[in-house]
Amino acid sequence: MLPSAIEYGMSIKEFWEEDPELFWAYRFSYINKVKREAEMQNYNAWLQGLYFYDALSIALSNSFGKSNYKYPLEPYGMEEKKEPTEATLSEKEKLTIELKGRVAQVQALWKTKEKGKEMSSTTEKREEVVKENGKE
Repeated sequence: MLPSAIEYGMSIKEFWEEDPELFWAYRFSYINKVKREAEMQNYNAWLQGLYFYDALSIALSNSFGKSNYKYPLEPYGMEEKKEPTEATLSEKEKLTIELKGRVAQVQALWKTKEKGKEMSSTTEKREEVVKENGKE
């Protein structure tokens, strides 16, 4: 067991003089460390394959196609994450309002279909909901 303890990173003094449960803690920690290293190596191999795939794809596309693609200037994942701008948020708000209007239109359509009325009022209902939500 001493060779295993040394492999796990435990000192000889700790092995002989400390609590035996410490050995299992070192073992558990060592096994987790090995798993993390294996996962990292696997991810790095995958990432290298992605870089190779992109390089090959871009080279072939530029050679045989009419497009002119560029290889990324920075490593993947190194770009700074951009905060959503007000323009983006306002666009989302507009889409949400439009969606609410369409939902109201469909609901009105179902109601009129059940009652047997004409369906021309659904567009009016949608426009009414869009106007109401646009003012909030």
